[in-house]
Amino acid sequence: MYIILGNDNVWTLSYQTASDKFDQLLPTFEKSADSFEVKP
Repeated sequence: MYIILGNDNVWTLSYQTASDKFDQLLPTFEKSADSFEVKP
């Protein structure tokens, strides 16, 4: 789970997959989470 803090808001971001696919998909999850940008 990722927590995104911005201004007066807090968002949670989570991803779901089968447990045997998690390690394979982790780079995709991280890239997606890093793409979020909080704007004023």
